[in-house]
Amino acid sequence: MVKFEESGTVAFFNRAKQFETQGKPLIHLEVGELDFPPPSFVIRDAQEILTQRSPKYTPSWGLPELREEIGIYLEKRYRIPRPDSRSEIMVTPGAKFALFLAFSVLLDPGDECILFSPYFPTFKAIVEGIGGKVIEQSFLGLSDAEITTELQKKITNKTRVIVINSPNNPSGIIISKDLLGKIAGIISSQKNIHVISDDIYERFTYEGQVFSSITQFPEIRARTIVINGFSKSFAMTGFRIGYAIGPSQVISEVDKIQQNTVTCVNETVQLTGAKALERTNHNDADYYHYSQDMLAELARRRQFLLEQLDQIPDISIVRPYGAFYVFPKFGRIESSYEFALKLLDKGAVVTPGIVFGQFGESHLRLCYTQPIKILEQFIQILKTIYKK
Repeated sequence: MVKFEESGTVAFFNRAKQFETQGKPLIHLEVGELDFPPPSFVIRDAQEILTQRSPKYTPSWGLPELREEIGIYLEKRYRIPRPDSRSEIMVTPGAKFALFLAFSVLLDPGDECILFSPYFPTFKAIVEGIGGKVIEQSFLGLSDAEITTELQKKITNKTRVIVINSPNNPSGIIISKDLLGKIAGIISSQKNIHVISDDIYERFTYEGQVFSSITQFPEIRARTIVINGFSKSFAMTGFRIGYAIGPSQVISEVDKIQQNTVTCVNETVQLTGAKALERTNHNDADYYHYSQDMLAELARRRQFLLEQLDQIPDISIVRPYGAFYVFPKFGRIESSYEFALKLLDKGAVVTPGIVFGQFGESHLRLCYTQPIKILEQFIQILKTIYKK
């Protein structure tokens, strides 16, 4: 029987919700959900679509018009040849399910998957749930040479998947194009390894940093599955719409699983997503202003949090240039889980670093998805507890 561990990030969120049912107000910095609403045009389009038609089944792959827009987006954003929307693009109910489908197709029991640690806990949960083995590869604070040398040591004849997540959850680190090229070179020399590139935070970069994807390297593109969605860039978490892009032989197998599980993504959601991406692909002014306003506010929150944390002794941070997370290391704590519980008891919810892998211990993941006035309250609680 397939068995999955409880999600470490969701577990703290659920625990916090139990506190709130008891009437205890909490500061939420644990869940990567933006406090921004979706663009007004998304809501308007969804309402208009619902008034015109009742949702029906769609092709399991996804609506042709949405898959076409996804292909156009990848071509423009990534500057690569447009994927074939008929055979290389799959629409899924959220990016998480796209991850599950990709891992399920690429891994057999006993196969190894290399994760750059710290990593999104769902990666490990899925790999181990389907019988694979996780191999952790550290990267925080390491040079490119150290990372590539270690990666070559980690690869064995059982390695089947290497996961790239940049900008990274939980650290906010962006993997440079130069390092991605070196990783692509290592993988291209191996016959049986695929790459899963989780690009869900690709639109969230700061201080002039530029997003790059490993699929931009031709030597590895035919073995790369790109995962993305609408939850972050359009703040459409509740719509549950993601997608996978990859070689046709992988996507066709992914489709078979979707056919026999969820069947397809809600039609209204797909049509709404197609309209949203069409605006993006045509440089729509409404989306441009929405995106820029959101990034500007996140940049202010990020700067505030970094400045405040820098003033607290025995806290170190590898500076994040992407996503909307800060991943500070606390020099005076032995258990990130126990420290997170202390913060929860004082009304602040964060995620302990240990849930992001062995190299996450002594860290906490802080989401700057709340206004600065909330972040100020958190800092005061943190200072009080960390001094003790």
